[in-house]
Amino acid sequence: MQEEYAEVPQSTAEVEAEASAIANMEPLEQIRYAAKKFGSDIKDPDKNCNYCYGRGYTGKRKSGEPIACKCIYPEMNEATKFAYDQRQQVPRNRRERRYMLKNVSKMINK
Repeated sequence: MQEEYAEVPQSTAEVEAEASAIANMEPLEQIRYAAKKFGSDIKDPDKNCNYCYGRGYTGKRKSGEPIACKCIYPEMNEATKFAYDQRQQVPRNRRERRYMLKNVSKMINK
């Protein structure tokens, strides 16, 4: 029985210590920490970004959590955009289907 409880989650004191350590981090470091926890990749902030001015975040919520800027996320390539669009919206009529097929063939032939 004791072996089953060996993998019990962290105690509340450890969780509170981790939360206070995260709260004391710089905003960009908080974003990087969260991205690492979720397994996603982020880039360095763009110094010429008109939204965050190179900080990597646009502001903070009332809770103190930073709002990530769009310049730190990886850009979508043509194949990823196409897959994302296919998942999000389906052409409703004949005209839209033909328009989509025409544009897809242009993207593939580039």
